[in-house]
Amino acid sequence: MASIELLAILIGILLIAGVSKRLHDTIITLPMLYTLFGLLVGYLFTDRLSLSVEDPVVHIIAELTLVFVLATDASRIKFKSLFRYHNLPLRLLGIGLPLTIVLGAVVAIILFGQLGIWGAVILAVILAPTDASLGQSVVENPRVPARIRQALNIESGLNDGIAMPFLLLAVSLEVSSEFHLGSGIFLRLVAAQISFGLLVGIVMGYLSARYIYWGLKSGWMSSGFQKICWLALALLTYGLAKFIGGNGFIAAFIFGFTSSNAISQEESELRRGRKYLVDVGDLHALRHGAFASGAQGF
Repeated sequence: MASIELLAILIGILLIAGVSKRLHDTIITLPMLYTLFGLLVGYLFTDRLSLSVEDPVVHIIAELTLVFVLATDASRIKFKSLFRYHNLPLRLLGIGLPLTIVLGAVVAIILFGQLGIWGAVILAVILAPTDASLGQSVVENPRVPARIRQALNIESGLNDGIAMPFLLLAVSLEVSSEFHLGSGIFLRLVAAQISFGLLVGIVMGYLSARYIYWGLKSGWMSSGFQKICWLALALLTYGLAKFIGGNGFIAAFIFGFTSSNAISQEESELRRGRKYLVDVGDLHALRHGAFASGAQGF
């Protein structure tokens, strides 16, 4: 990538960042602006970019982006909110998402018959998950009922991770049908990837929360590095899952959900402990003050 393209991208990011707060209360969201900016840069510099879809750099960027998106989306979902507002999210994820995939596959077969059945299912699974950031003004609007906002927030955070196993299943069936291989081999492979991905995500999420909590409690880790550490641990979870034969994206998603909820619980316990220490300190101060006042009176 030449310097002129890099400069254009950096200037565009700075310009959008400069108006980010002003756009907060409008119907225009930052993802909309970045999408338009990406289209503009692509239109202006298409002939100048030497990257192709098969370029390893593109694959690395796409994988890193998806890992961070899955982990951060899942980290927004708090278990207490999920338990409290579970009715609408369960209907959205358990009924709405599968129906969207089925109807999307039917439409894809009609419009793009050359894809085949499983190719159409792959396209439908990719397009089915939604992102609440596009409707951020609705999700953060206090005039919208809290249960609706929480339902949209929970659904948008979980739908990517829930759709991932369906995508793996559709891809495995497409590959097996294309190369005339037994689908059982690929189904077992998908099952192993999902299982190992879940296992690594849960274990790494809990251990990561304990590690960050140790840094918070001991005072050895600064608040800025706690955030950087969390991102590094998300990438480590992705790498470990792939190393043992699991799906790294599922592991990153489960890592985000597990670590965020475990860290929140640890922080709340730490705050309660600090509050107790402050209360005890106040009692000591009051006691010494009373003794001092009594001594002066005497």
